[in-house]
Amino acid sequence: MISEGNYQPENKQDNANPDIFPDILEKELPDHLKIGSQLMFRVTILEASGIVSEYADIFCQFNFLHRHDEAFSTEPLKNSGKTHPLGFYHVQNFTVTVTKSFIDYIKSQPLVFEVFGHYQLHPLHDQAKEIPNNYNVTRPPPRRKFPPMIPVSKPVPSPKFGMIADITPPR
Repeated sequence: MISEGNYQPENKQDNANPDIFPDILEKELPDHLKIGSQLMFRVTILEASGIVSEYADIFCQFNFLHRHDEAFSTEPLKNSGKTHPLGFYHVQNFTVTVTKSFIDYIKSQPLVFEVFGHYQLHPLHDQAKEIPNNYNVTRPPPRRKFPPMIPVSKPVPSPKFGMIADITPPR
């Protein structure tokens, strides 16, 4: 399980039974993937290209296949509809304890990346504009919840200081 940037195996059996993944041999693992060590890795989303102009507020999210309920997301970007790719430049850091189940996961399971946006040309959008909507009329707040207006006089300038622009600093 990956939570707040930490990976915990779904089943704790690989810590109790090291032979649950017989094809993973500890002596053949590289130095940065030694069992029990901490591994820091980064997922970086640079840009998305080929997004049509009908979609606005584009964002990308990714998750680990076994944790479909937990997703990591970029901030939404406005889509200008030009041919330039949308630059997310999103970085997510993770720290994991290396286990055999983690090594099996990175060898056999993908990260899932999805791109989302709001569709602007939906046919119901035009229908909603055609129907007069009296609920969008701005109405004043009820007077009973606010204190009565207190008349305020215009501020009177102090004759002691005069104009501020006339004051020159001493030399």
